[in-house]
Amino acid sequence: TLNLARCVALAALPAELGQCGALHTLNLKYCVALTSLPAELGQCTALHTLNLARCVALAALPAELGQCGALHTLNLKYCVALTSLPAELGQCAALHTLNLGDCIALTSLLAELGQCA
Repeated sequence: TLNLARCVALAALPAELGQCGALHTLNLKYCVALTSLPAELGQCTALHTLNLARCVALAALPAELGQCGALHTLNLKYCVALTSLPAELGQCAALHTLNLGDCIALTSLLAELGQCA
């Protein structure tokens, strides 16, 4: 578990985060300056829970997030700058909970999400 919640000045995560193969939970809630996630996050194959709630500057998710086969919970509530989801997210067969509440800039949902659990 890596808890970086309320690190309000955190603008980016290091690519080396992808080397944390056993990372189970990543909490970035209220990281209001976070604008993007590294593509290498897709290498965290044990990632079960990703909390990005209220990351208000986050405009996109990396397509590589679809490689997180164990991803069960993805919380994007109040990610008000998020305009779309990568199609690859549909590859997360274990995805059980996807919270998109108050993502006011989100313009469409993916048909690929129907492939999720």
